[in-house]
Amino acid sequence: MTTSKQLNRILLILLLGALFPHAVFAADREEKASDYYEDALVRMQHKDTAGAILQLKNALQQDSKMLPALVLLGKAYLESGAPLGAERVLADAERLGADRSQIIAMQAETYNLLGRNQALLERFSPEGLPSDVKYKVLVTRAYAQIDLGQMPAAIQSLEQARKIAPDKPSALVALATAYLRRGNFPDAAAMAQLAVTKTPADPSCWNMKGSVAHAQGNVQEALAGYGKALALKPDYLDALIARASLLFDLNRNNEAVRDVAVLKQKFPGDPRSAYLQALLAGWQGKDTEARNALVAAASALDALPFEAVKTRPQLLLLGGIAHYSLGQNEKAKIYLGSYLNQYPRHVGAGKIMAAILTSEKDYTGVITILEGPAKTRPNDPQALSMLATAYMALGQHAKAVSLLEQASSMSGGGTPDITANFGLSLIGSGQEAQGVVQLQKAYAENPGHAYSGLPLAILYLKQSQSKPAIQILQAVTRNEPRNLTALNLLGVAQGLSKDLVGARKTYGLVLEKSPGFIPAKLNLARLDRYEGKPEDARRRLLAILKDQPKNLDALYELAQLELAARRPQDAVRWLEKARSFNPQSLRPGLMLVDVYLGTGDVQKALDIAKDIQAANRDNLFALAALGRSYLAIGNRGLARENFKRMTQLAGFDADWQQRTAGLQIRAGDYEGARYSLDKALLSKPGYLPALLLKADLERLSGNLDAADKQGRALAAQYPREAAVQQLLGDVAIQRQRWGDAISAYGSAYDLEKNSEHAIGLYSAYSRSGNNAKALAFIQSWVGSNPADPVARRALAGAYVQAGQLDMAQQQYETLNKLLPNDASVYNDLAYIMLKRRQPGALAMAEKAYQLAPGNANVADTLGWAWVEAGEVRKGLRYLREAKIRAPTDPEVRDHLAEALKRAGAAQR
Repeated sequence: MTTSKQLNRILLILLLGALFPHAVFAADREEKASDYYEDALVRMQHKDTAGAILQLKNALQQDSKMLPALVLLGKAYLESGAPLGAERVLADAERLGADRSQIIAMQAETYNLLGRNQALLERFSPEGLPSDVKYKVLVTRAYAQIDLGQMPAAIQSLEQARKIAPDKPSALVALATAYLRRGNFPDAAAMAQLAVTKTPADPSCWNMKGSVAHAQGNVQEALAGYGKALALKPDYLDALIARASLLFDLNRNNEAVRDVAVLKQKFPGDPRSAYLQALLAGWQGKDTEARNALVAAASALDALPFEAVKTRPQLLLLGGIAHYSLGQNEKAKIYLGSYLNQYPRHVGAGKIMAAILTSEKDYTGVITILEGPAKTRPNDPQALSMLATAYMALGQHAKAVSLLEQASSMSGGGTPDITANFGLSLIGSGQEAQGVVQLQKAYAENPGHAYSGLPLAILYLKQSQSKPAIQILQAVTRNEPRNLTALNLLGVAQGLSKDLVGARKTYGLVLEKSPGFIPAKLNLARLDRYEGKPEDARRRLLAILKDQPKNLDALYELAQLELAARRPQDAVRWLEKARSFNPQSLRPGLMLVDVYLGTGDVQKALDIAKDIQAANRDNLFALAALGRSYLAIGNRGLARENFKRMTQLAGFDADWQQRTAGLQIRAGDYEGARYSLDKALLSKPGYLPALLLKADLERLSGNLDAADKQGRALAAQYPREAAVQQLLGDVAIQRQRWGDAISAYGSAYDLEKNSEHAIGLYSAYSRSGNNAKALAFIQSWVGSNPADPVARRALAGAYVQAGQLDMAQQQYETLNKLLPNDASVYNDLAYIMLKRRQPGALAMAEKAYQLAPGNANVADTLGWAWVEAGEVRKGLRYLREAKIRAPTDPEVRDHLAEALKRAGAAQR
């Protein structure tokens, strides 16, 4: 009989199950996933790849985001000859945050197997990798270079690899392959023999020796090499294919039967395997079986990606027309460009290409079109002016200046539009003072005229001179009362001058004149956001979308609102919608790149950045986004190329040269950064941001005396600039001159009391060993600025350093209220609670993981929390994940080693 107490207990269990079913089932799934993974590890060690794949799939059915399972499955797929499967799961692992060093060698191998060699070279740079991984990547890159016919580059890559590990066979085998492709049989044979001599137990060396002999027609030596390789590894795919093919060539079909049987059993999906099965079946008179095998071979080949054959002009033209008809202009340009290289006078192809270039504002193409009429009408100043405008847009200001001087002389200097263009071109060429004079001259010739007035006002605004800009814009709007663009820009100028009331009034006037004028509505929404009224801004923007669902600016501004509210996924939704309406649009794409880089989805960022740059070839923002994306995936070489192109295009634009230098520093291109800064300072000799960065570049280069000297010169010239004092503090910290650092950071703090300078001063006190003063200072700052989360985090860290974990916990709990969705706060709380042996640590760690499942520290904390709770199996799942995300982190490695030790003890 069931008692009431028992019944209550049963009801409670049922109720808890109803309330928390997902938590219960999730925990069960994670345990099962961990068990499947551990079994797969054992199977991989015993060469049971098929069994390991099955168990890893089972693990991922239980937990689709189990990072260690994805990485191991990628390895298993590669070993089983399934590169498409490997590509898919490794891409998932990358998206979920696997450390580059853990997957890059497998990804590069996958790309090579799939024939994506150019993409391989572009994406998988060996820079910054551990030596063993770098060796593998260099060898795989060499195979890609061999496939592309880049033999000198391949040999260079392999020589780099040999410097890392002279006795490893992979580079020697690849060198033999490179020499073999060039028809250099003696060097190929020498490398193959060297590989066999150094590592006689490696089957790839014997297979290479057989391949060289095969190519030379030495049949017996070839069969001996393949035979030795297969004796060492009976299921060696390449050796099986090579030996069976050679036996068929020799009409020794009976001997090939055994190899084909192994291929059929072990590698049924390989197209070469299927083809050999077809050969064998045909020889045996099994026509139906032969046909089925050929179909399988063709299907397998069709499933592999391949490039269109560029040597077939009719396909190139058809591809261009088809892609253009579908609106896929970038692909169309590739086809048409190749076609027009062969048939430059083809009218139809030329018309399509011209239409694409015009729609995409490709000024190089525009120049190609315009230079024809300009040459036939050399006395036409307007044609020359149009050409100059195109050259100006491409940053070729010297040519633009020359053309405009010619155009201006032809028109007798009496054409304000050409004079204005002349001024803009001079500014672009670095002659800002002369350019302003020309713009002022053009405006004086026709005061209140928008053509010269608007660019002059914009120039003043760029120089933070709101007053003259407002005066010009007021004159333009009086002269041209219907010019809503000028009136809207007047509102912008008023906003920049902090006259927010005046700006709202001006935007209101615009809307009185034209209720549907979208730029004014957008600017009002921006004002709302600036003034802390996000819901008002949202209402305005949604109203715009109601009338114009495809308005890209409104979609962009909504994304800005979501980012400000820390909702990146919602921002992505708006931005992707904008891109779906116009894939070549610059601003939504640039913001998407930033969002994806911020969330760690670097491949998506790179793909979008490529699309943007292809559609906006010489746009500096697009090039910067592409370069930053290359940096994010670890390809410094291509990043540097993009930044170098930016330096060329920026001309004498001091601001862009300074920004480019900052990017070049991030890419480790210090010489390139120096060149960019020199160009910036040639244009603006006293440009403080460039001078600061130049001094900081000396610091980063280790030239501390030069950095200090330049910093002190700047301090004498700009005694009220906090950034200069911050620089001096950074130099002093690097020189371990704590007193100087405290003095400099203190001066920066006195000049501008903000969070950055407060934390700099706190850090200087702390590193000088004066922990008491450091703690007192940061306590005081946080007391006066309780809403400063960065400083409060520093205070919490100071308490941890002082061993005052209870006080640190209080600060993190306050931070948790300030930043309720910040995973790092939950993680730090969990860490401290673990140290203090408090029971809520596991719950905190789980919350952190829910918010940031891609963070290695968070996974490590959760894994260790489970281990400390006695659930070692559960902990291993997260600790293995943490190691894949951060393989060099000593704490992660120690936690995993201890967990494995405890797991072994538990099994004993």
